[in-house]
Amino acid sequence: MFGFSSCGACRGNTDQWMDTVKVICSPPADASDKENSDPHVFGAKCVRFADARDEQRRRDREADADRRWQEALKEAEQQRQKDGEDRLRLLELEQQQAEEEERQRQIREEQQAQEAEEERRRQEEEEARLSAEEAQKREQLDQFLSKSGFTDANERKSRKTGMMSSGFTYPLHAAVRAADIQARGRRPVFAEFRIKK
Repeated sequence: MFGFSSCGACRGNTDQWMDTVKVICSPPADASDKENSDPHVFGAKCVRFADARDEQRRRDREADADRRWQEALKEAEQQRQKDGEDRLRLLELEQQQAEEEERQRQIREEQQAQEAEEERRRQEEEEARLSAEEAQKREQLDQFLSKSGFTDANERKSRKTGMMSSGFTYPLHAAVRAADIQARGRRPVFAEFRIKK
């Protein structure tokens, strides 16, 4: 409208070096030419400003170092607590495993004791059964011997087979003659006879 154009900074095509304002804290070289300026005051203000800025930076660094130190302490404490919890959890787990192993061992021992007791009882029953069978066989043998006229399983009797010949007979011979009778209803008792010569 009036022919004024806006500055280059508003258009976005700015040059950072050209558009930057710098403040120099040192007195200008030709400051002595100025009649109202005190060169020491300007320098002292700059030094105080620089000292304050350095002090602020130092405090920031100390605060940052202190903050990092506190974070490291906090992290170390958390790690120590976590390690303690892990150790405690590991101890509890080991104790549970030991208890489980002990329980399994006791179960195995009880099973082994029970199996040993069952085996002992079975052997006793087997021995009792064999003893009863042996007693029954002995009873059958004694009955057979008394019925056949023998007193012992190895006793021999002489018998006459004819006029001039005689022979001996043993309980085994009587058992062979009676075998067909025993074979019908029960086991023969041949195994009990031992002939002594």
